[in-house]
Amino acid sequence: MAKKTLIQATDPQKQFWADESKFTAFIGGIGSGKTFAGALKVLTMPSNSTGMVLAPTFPMLRTASLRAFLEIARPAGLIESFNKSDYEMVLKGNRTIYWRSADNPDRLRGPNLGWVWMDESAMMSKETWLIAIGRLRQSPGQAWMTSTPRGTRHWLYDLVKKAHVSVTTATSASNLFNPDDFVSSVSSIGSADWQRQELGGEFVEPGGTLYKRHWFQSVEQLPDGERLSVRSWDTAATSGGGDHSVGLRMHRIDGKYYVDSVIRGQWGPDELDTIQQQTAETDGQAVSIILEREPGSAGKRINQYTRLALTDFYVFEESHTGGKYQRALPSAKEAARGGIVLVKGNWITAFLDEIADFNGEKDQVDDQVDGLSLAFNYLFRKVGVSL
Repeated sequence: MAKKTLIQATDPQKQFWADESKFTAFIGGIGSGKTFAGALKVLTMPSNSTGMVLAPTFPMLRTASLRAFLEIARPAGLIESFNKSDYEMVLKGNRTIYWRSADNPDRLRGPNLGWVWMDESAMMSKETWLIAIGRLRQSPGQAWMTSTPRGTRHWLYDLVKKAHVSVTTATSASNLFNPDDFVSSVSSIGSADWQRQELGGEFVEPGGTLYKRHWFQSVEQLPDGERLSVRSWDTAATSGGGDHSVGLRMHRIDGKYYVDSVIRGQWGPDELDTIQQQTAETDGQAVSIILEREPGSAGKRINQYTRLALTDFYVFEESHTGGKYQRALPSAKEAARGGIVLVKGNWITAFLDEIADFNGEKDQVDDQVDGLSLAFNYLFRKVGVSL
């Protein structure tokens, strides 16, 4: 028998749950209770229904959407079974949930569904939304999104502006269950437009950059504590011109991410091999190595050669998922919270100059951004949540 659980909610959350429209959206600032609202709405779906929960990446699915849901459903005794291999769950009332990542929308085309929840939908593509609602072939035929907005040039804004979805809005301050100093502490690190978007939940005209220079605090040295370390490599192998090769080292210590080394240059293949080998030996075996897997057979062969050359070290590969801007979003959100710290060195000025200009457009200098994204996303995925 399911247990009775007292749920405390904000006024925007109550408004969202009461909205019975076919397509709904909870648009709010960080900490406004969006994910909680989306997770609890799952539990209102009828008996014998089948639904899908989507997040931009699998780490975000596991550490945010699923975690929020488990915090509600487990104490209430509502979970009948959970297959962790397939990430399929059955609730009381014979309700089935598929937990999925949206990094490859075409993989979502299979099942017929009664409902869909897209968490942080602004970090997904419009194609994901269209595919998801195209799967609604069963009762009750509902889809809802929870997200922080991403400017007035975004597909989510178009849906809202054209009234294709029924919208509930919430500010970060509307969530009275946050710590007393949450809003004031976060607002001190962002621009006025950033505050309107990230705290006010407003659709703001984009300012042309993703990262802000002042988000990145610097320290003299790494703090003590248990650490998880990685050196990411975004390679170009072009001597004397073109893109740079970048090796960025990052550590996760006590919940924060520290960058303490960025190596960059326009090296040919032989010189790059030597530098990677020397860098690995200097870093030591405690620092894993992550390589970006370029599309095509040539990229695969290059990484195979690099792995053989670095056979004494832990080397992993990361395939492309989404565009550069999408891959950079998780590290930008972490930096906005003050979660990425730089250890002082002569590399910092060039690093900050590049990321402050980044907006995801083609032909930009973005090699250090790629290195940052690769390292952060790898460490974020490694931490995860134990289920």
